[in-house]
Formats: sequence, C-alpha cells, structure tokens
Amino acid sequence: MRKSIIAKVVTGALVGVLVSACSAEKDAASVESVEPTPSKASAVWPKLDIEVKSNPAVETKVEEILSTMTVEQKIAQMIQPEIRNITVEDMRKYGFGKEPG
Repeated sequence: MRKSIIAKVVTGALVGVLVSACSAEKDAASVESVEPTPSKASAVWPKLDIEVKSNPAVETKVEEILSTMTVEQKIAQMIQPEIRNITVEDMRKYGFGKEPG
C-alpha cells in the first residue's frame, strides 16, 4: 500500500512538471510570435544612425597614449573624482584630468 501511495505522489508530481513545462513552452512560443505594434512616437521620431564608427587614426593615437600611461594614470582617467574629494598630493601623484605625456 505504501508503495502505491508513493507511486501516485511521484506520478502526480511528474505530470505536474510536464504540464508546467508544456504550458511554459506554449507561452514562450506565443510571446516570440507577437509582432510589436509601432507606437505613435515611432512615426514622429526619425531613425538615428548613432553607431560609433571606427577611425584607424584615432585608434592608433589612443593605443600610443595608453602605451605610455601607468596603471595608476589609467585608473585616474577612469575615476575622475570630484575636486572636493581629492588632495593636491593625489592630483600630483595620479594626475587626475591631466593628459599623460
């Protein structure tokens, strides 16, 4: 008797999992097939071409500058702290806001 109860529980759980999986798969399929409706704004605003274009001359200059910088200088350029949060010694040591060279 105990085995039949366990079998019923396990079978019921498996059926529940399968039904849930099928339901989720059906929901995912229906979401993928839905075409977005154009909004009123898309009719007014132009489509912009704002992709950053690669410029070999700029890339060469950037590589040249980066090759001369220390790790501390690179970090200082990325951080750019507020003037009220650094000391003059920090400025001299790390060169915040200063172009290397």
